[in-house]
Amino acid sequence: HAHAIINDQDFGYLGMPHGGQNLINDSLLVSENIKALKSDLPLILFGHSMGALIAQNMVMHIQAGNHYQALILTGTPGIIPSWQSILGKLLIQFEIIRQNKKNRAISPIATLLLNTGFNYDFRYEKKSFAWVTRDPEWLEYFLNDPQAGFVPPNQFWLDLIWLLERVRDAENMTQINNDLPILLLDGAMDPINNKTKQSRKLVKKFRDAEIKNIQHIIYP
Repeated sequence: HAHAIINDQDFGYLGMPHGGQNLINDSLLVSENIKALKSDLPLILFGHSMGALIAQNMVMHIQAGNHYQALILTGTPGIIPSWQSILGKLLIQFEIIRQNKKNRAISPIATLLLNTGFNYDFRYEKKSFAWVTRDPEWLEYFLNDPQAGFVPPNQFWLDLIWLLERVRDAENMTQINNDLPILLLDGAMDPINNKTKQSRKLVKKFRDAEIKNIQHIIYP
């Protein structure tokens, strides 16, 4: 879908004022179209990284709960601490004000955190985005792709935090069909979920919501 983008400033921009909800609605619409076209086949929802977060939000919609026969999440951000979401919102709101209320501007602080924070445990590799993959060939492919490795604009981070907060909300978790089989696959060193600490909290949230069939596999 990146080929539909004309302006580079559109990378990571989900729209205003409800970019996160727009993303959920669009994804649900795609699911509904697939279900209509292939009603005789089971529909399994698969999400990786940001896609995993979107998938989690999708299954919390009551009207969509029975669409799926299984949910697979790889590299999910999991459950972030509440202090991180509060601090993140304050930081991005400060950046928007500092940059003359430009929601589509790119924050140098967010750039630093994305390139340095996630890459910290892989700094010996001396390449940006080394945290994305352990395969050097795929890392070069990623780094040379103009549609990958971009830093999203300010508004994206606010939408991301909104999606993360919805997943942390225990009441939202109760909207998930508790007969839905859920498989989580994680890398032990993935910084996205703080080396699986946050994905383990997500598993606990699922179990607290009385979801019956959960499997969590962690790869070393």
